Parts: sequence; C-alpha cells; structure tokens
Amino acid sequence: MLGVKQLIPGGRARKLVDLERKISPKPVSEGMDDDSEEQIIQSATIELINGLANGTDSSDEFKEYIAICREDPQIENLVTKRKLSEDTMIKMFRMLASSGLNRWIKGRNAALATFSEYTTLLFVVRALRKGTDWPSISSELALYWNGKTDAHALLSQTTRSSKADA
Repeated sequence: MLGVKQLIPGGRARKLVDLERKISPKPVSEGMDDDSEEQIIQSATIELINGLANGTDSSDEFKEYIAICREDPQIENLVTKRKLSEDTMIKMFRMLASSGLNRWIKGRNAALATFSEYTTLLFVVRALRKGTDWPSISSELALYWNGKTDAHALLSQTTRSSKADA
C-alpha cells in the first residue's frame, strides 16, 4: 500500500496528518499495557465524538479536514453525487470511530484517513448501501490501513459497482 505522500499531492498530505493529530491525538503508549492504551483510546474517542456533536474546536478541525479531502476531484465528485453533507460525514466518522477505527495505523488516524482516500470513502458508501454494519466496515478498513488487503480487494466486497459511483 502506498503511503500518504504518494496518494495525496503536495502540502495536502502534511495538512491532513497535522489535522489528524489535532482532532484525535495519538496516545503515548510507551511502557503502557494494551488494556491501559485501549482505555485511553476509548476515552479519547468518546471525548472526540461528544466534541463533534457539540460543535467544539474538534468539530471545526474536522470540517477543515473534510474541506481539504474534498480538494481531490474524485472525492468531491463522490461527495456531490451521493449528497454527503457535512453532518452526514460527521455521523459517518462518529460511527467509524465508535466501532473501533479511531486508531493510529502506520502514522494515520484510520477513521479520519478514510475520508482522504477515494477508495476508502467509496467503500464506506457502497458498504452502507449494501446494508453492511459499522463494525464490519471498520474491520475491513482496519485490514486495509494495516496493509493486509488492497484497494481492489476492499472494493470487491461491495460488488454492486455502478457508473454512479465513479
């Protein structure tokens, strides 16, 4: 799998990663057992989800993050065709985060990074249309972000492709 710099041109990659760190800071886990780290991640996820619901700074930063993602013409086209409002994308993020994807994987926050790649955002849209539940969507995306599946395999799970998705 390509790194963020190969997928996202120029300074956009740096801006996205910087915003990911502001929106959902990576927990410091040196010397911490897995249970303690999990508790920190769960607590941070709840705080982030509540912040998005209440319009705090994390909400403004999320909106900025989405605006940068939408600079990609493919993502903008998908968002426009599927009528994905800001509120819809906040709800999508909240569901991804609360179903276990609010994790730092290979230097990216996987739940947020899902909005920065056309393939992963398309996967979510198709999976929802197919009726896939959020934990399953998050599990498949975790495999993708961990490099255990590729874009083709991810999208093949939502085989109902159509020209409307392109």
